[in-house]
Amino acid sequence: LRLNKNALKELNSDTFNVPQLKNLDLSDNLLENLKADVFKNMKKLEILCLANNKFSIKSQLNFSFLINLRRINLDNNFVGPDIELRSLFNPNGYGLPETITAISLSGVNMTDLPYNFFNPVDKSLKELTISNNSLTKLFKLPLCLEYLDISYNPIKKLNISDFPYDDPLIYLRTLKMNGLEITEVPKNVLSALILFDLELENNKNLKEFSNLTFGRQILRDSYDFYIKNLTLKGSNLSSIDHG
Repeated sequence: LRLNKNALKELNSDTFNVPQLKNLDLSDNLLENLKADVFKNMKKLEILCLANNKFSIKSQLNFSFLINLRRINLDNNFVGPDIELRSLFNPNGYGLPETITAISLSGVNMTDLPYNFFNPVDKSLKELTISNNSLTKLFKLPLCLEYLDISYNPIKKLNISDFPYDDPLIYLRTLKMNGLEITEVPKNVLSALILFDLELENNKNLKEFSNLTFGRQILRDSYDFYIKNLTLKGSNLSSIDHG
């Protein structure tokens, strides 16, 4: 059901009586509030898009009725401060099911997250987009992530502990780190990953990219190098470390 790009400001609890609905798009409207019981007759819903509305910390969103939800998009709503205070996964918070597989929180004005914030979905979350916020450091990343976008956050430094070797993200294949404030990509920082796609575009302070970023030299040890797409476009590299 697509209701996106309209001028909806309010939905009543009896608006939807669609128990078989799997996909609902309410993006690009003027919604400021959604009572939890709006979703009471949509328990089979798997995909919900609420991007580009007017939600804020006052909205007190709750999705506890959506027990089969797999993907949610809350991009470009002012809910970051609320997310930092209330758990995404507690029934008294946002109430997202712990079986959810994809969460998008781009441009929600998030500044800080507890280190273990995503622990409840450590074994289920596969896609996480948290770009265009004000995060200065990473948190503990869910172990089963396949796709991660942390672009356009004021992160100044990448640490090996962000992608630890003793607790590796063995499923992560796509990593987007565009528009950060990093000055280098140090050696071994990505050595625990088996990436197919790595984006490092528009990092204007980036001056160094170590030949041992992946723990081995890209050309010399190419037999076990899995990268298919690597982009450093629009950064400030003055030289390439050739080992």
